[in-house]
Amino acid sequence: MDLETTFRVMKEIPVGVPVVSESGIKGRDDILRLQERGVCAALIGESLMRAANRAQGLRDLIGHAGL
Repeated sequence: MDLETTFRVMKEIPVGVPVVSESGIKGRDDILRLQERGVCAALIGESLMRAANRAQGLRDLIGHAGL
């Protein structure tokens, strides 16, 4: 489970098709890497499930303190 899988698979996806990263997202830096590479969305499960406060965990991932 790492972001490199998303980046490898992206090479096979036609231009214009939205890319969704499905695993390996652990923090804000991962979200930023995905955005920089043109990924449209991310499925985030484990990192939020492990967070003591899921709402704060989501805020930390997307970078908004006032969510």
